[in-house]
Order: sequence, then structure tokens, then C-alpha cells
Amino acid sequence: MAIVGAGPAGSALACLLASRYSVVIVEKQSQPAPRIGESLIPGARRLLRDMGLLEAIEARGYPAYLGNQSVWGSDQLENTDFIRDPDGPGWHLDRADFERTLRDVAGNRGASVLTSQAVSSCERDAAGWGLGCVSGARIHARIVVDATGRKASIARMIGQRPVVLSKTVAVWMRLPNAPTRPRDKDPLHSGTLHKSLLHKGMSTIASCATGWWYTAPVRDGRVVSLHTDSDLVTENLRRSDGFVEAARQNAVVVAALAQTCANDSAHPRISAANTSLLPVPAGKGWLAVGDAALALDPLSSRGVFQSLYTGLAAAAEIDAALQNKTGMDFAVYAAHLQDIAATYRGHLDLFYRTERRWQDAPFWKRRQG
Repeated sequence: MAIVGAGPAGSALACLLASRYSVVIVEKQSQPAPRIGESLIPGARRLLRDMGLLEAIEARGYPAYLGNQSVWGSDQLENTDFIRDPDGPGWHLDRADFERTLRDVAGNRGASVLTSQAVSSCERDAAGWGLGCVSGARIHARIVVDATGRKASIARMIGQRPVVLSKTVAVWMRLPNAPTRPRDKDPLHSGTLHKSLLHKGMSTIASCATGWWYTAPVRDGRVVSLHTDSDLVTENLRRSDGFVEAARQNAVVVAALAQTCANDSAHPRISAANTSLLPVPAGKGWLAVGDAALALDPLSSRGVFQSLYTGLAAAAEIDAALQNKTGMDFAVYAAHLQDIAATYRGHLDLFYRTERRWQDAPFWKRRQG
């Protein structure tokens, strides 16, 4: 079995099957790329426990994710915490470290991990599939799994194309923690801002005319991102000083940033944050998992959870197929993902439509028409 891509879904799948089957992970990068950082919800503990990964993740010491704060649809700050959640807190991940950890566990369980290998072709052969790499290497596998993220590179080679449903991108920076400042110079104590944003364990979103802001604690600092459409990203937002100044124009975000300082050596990054889906996420001898199958808008707060779940679901069906309990077309998996996509799109549309304050702004008109 060949898994192309070593994101959460592909690595989780390898962790589940490598001890019983021959599994190879083929990854273009030698190390995971820097990521915005993700909030992994408490319910992921059940998935990680079922996959035998909970102990490894808990050992990484990620900051606790204790709930969400939002200013959406009005100027009122709303809080939703996880105090009563039976699964306990979630995690504010260091995404690159999280992916590296999963990949290492997969290798320890018996998966062969090939890095710095870009797959350039995927064709059916006598063994099932033949993968050609830019390096000249050739890999043969009975089953191939596309875990290449939003690009869905393997699915495209097979003849399937993802449908992109929005232009959403995340313009983001990581700001380091600032030295403790005198209380009288701290804008949080001016009496005009939301003091409750000092709660370090909360993720925060705040809508604005051009989209919505997100901020959450990460190791040694805080991540800040503006989610907007790619054609609405101004030159000002591409500069660190312009980005930080834009963030400070939002009363909620500036409150959350009070304990950080600008990082003059860094520049904002721009990452895809759009919804995309593969209409046919599986076929004879192949499956797509994670963002390759269904990439979620970050507003859902379910991106990494969904990736882990698709890895678990795909592993169950692959195991059944290899045990000759089902066919190799993976139709049940495909139908399940199509149901998930339909439910997700309905919930996302409903949530965007609850924000009615900027109906004439391009970002919101595109989501409320």
C-alpha cells in the first residue's frame, strides 16, 4: 500500500495498518512545512485513543485548548468552554510538530517513510498501481491513498478533480510573547476592551468587513490570522507592519494581542483556507483522505479532526478489503464522505449567514447570496 503525503490523515492511516501490512509513505518534503497551527477539539481524544496515538500526542505538551470566544453577528462577546466536556480539553497544536510526531509513530510501527520524493505519475499496472517519482524511483502498490492535501495530486492523475467552493485564504503570522509590561501601559486595562480575552486557553474569532480574524495561543506566542478572499488581500496585509496594524484595528483582536510583540524579522504567510471537495473520493484500488478528499473552511474548527477521522475510516475499509470481506472499490467509504460533505456545507452556510452587518461587502455577499 502506498500513501502519498504525510499529513495527519495519511500518517494516521499508516499508523493503523503498518503493523499488519506493507505500507510505504511517500512524502515530497523532508520535513513538515510551517503551518498556521490548529485547534484540535476534545473529541479527538477518542480518535487518538482508538488509533493508539493519544499517549504520543499528550507527551508533546501542546497548550490546552479550553474553548472558544467569538464576536459574530453582533458586538457581544460569546464564550463556549469545554469545562463540562467529558473528553476534557483539546490542544492548540504546533502543526508541524504534530505531523512529524504522527509520521515518526508510523515509522516505528513498521511503515517505510520515503521523504524528498515527489510523485510525478500514477498509473495502473499488474500489481495495482505504479507510482513514478521525479527522482526516478518506481513504487508498486496494490492500493494507493491520496493524502496530498488540497492539491489532490494523485486523484488528478487518476482523472478526478476537486471542486473549489470559495476563494478563502488565511493571511497569518506568529507573534512572540512580549516581556511583562507595566499595568498602566497595557491596553487591556483601559476599560474599553474585552478583558476576558486574557484567558490563554481560548481560541478567538471576530468577524469584520473583509472576513474574520482568528487568534489562539501557541508555544511561546500567539498565532493571528485574517481569513478573507484571495482577491481581497491588499499589499498592506502582505507586510508585517501593515498586517499587525490591521489586526490592532479590531477591538477584540487587539485585546488578545496585548501580551505579544511584533516580529520584525517575520512576514505574513498566505495559506489556502477554502472549502474544496472531491466529488468521487474513492474508486477501484484507491482512496483520498484528509484535505485531498474534503478540505474544510477553518471556521468549522474541524479540519485536523476531520483528517484524522478520514484516516481512521479509510483504514477500516482497507483492512476489510484486504481481508476479502469487501470489494476494492471502497464505495461505502466514498458514500460516507459524501454525506459528511453535504452536512458540513449546510452548517457552514448557515453560520456565515448569521453575520448580517456587512451585507454589501464582497466577502459577505459571496457567502450570503
